[in-house]
Amino acid sequence: MLISFKKLSLVILSVLVLGFAVSANADTLSLISVNGQTDPTGQVYISPYYGNLNGSVVNLYCVDPNHESSLNSSWSVNKTQLTSGMLTNNTYLGQNGLNQYKEMAYLSFYYHGSATAQLIQAAVWYIVNPNSPLATPYTSAIQDLLTSIFGSSSGINWQNPDYYSNIYILSDITGVNQEFMARVPEPNTLLLLGSGLIGLWVLRRKFRVKG
Repeated sequence: MLISFKKLSLVILSVLVLGFAVSANADTLSLISVNGQTDPTGQVYISPYYGNLNGSVVNLYCVDPNHESSLNSSWSVNKTQLTSGMLTNNTYLGQNGLNQYKEMAYLSFYYHGSATAQLIQAAVWYIVNPNSPLATPYTSAIQDLLTSIFGSSSGINWQNPDYYSNIYILSDITGVNQEFMARVPEPNTLLLLGSGLIGLWVLRRKFRVKG
């Protein structure tokens, strides 16, 4: 059975919109595998981890030293966009944790200095809980690193909101599993795709030659 371009475009757009409605209310995160690197104690794996969010593969960065998660497990999460004004109490650190989340996101996604992956992960955990045993082996080095990056004279514009529009905090709705960050395609990307299809259909109608 043949389907007209108009109907196909409308079907695809409907699927996209429905997909947003579903993902906005029922986000499911699965923890698939780890990269093999461990923290200074050699007992805890560090980011990035590899996961699946609503059927899409994502790299996960742990921002929570106070909980644990198990491989090959899935749970429901609140997906919170890391931009000013969008942070809610669904996140582990709450509305007042925006700058902390930005610091952790900058370290995880944008820092390209000489620090080891272990130090970066320890610094992320230190930001959440300076007394965490996952961070204390590197306390002095962590403090030096954070001062060099986020200090007033660092010259790094780490608060630039453009850095964070496609980074999301993934928080277990039950508060049992660890909280992660991930880069997730912005909804506008898919909306533009749907709009483009409709636009193509409009142009096709406008320039169609009658036989």
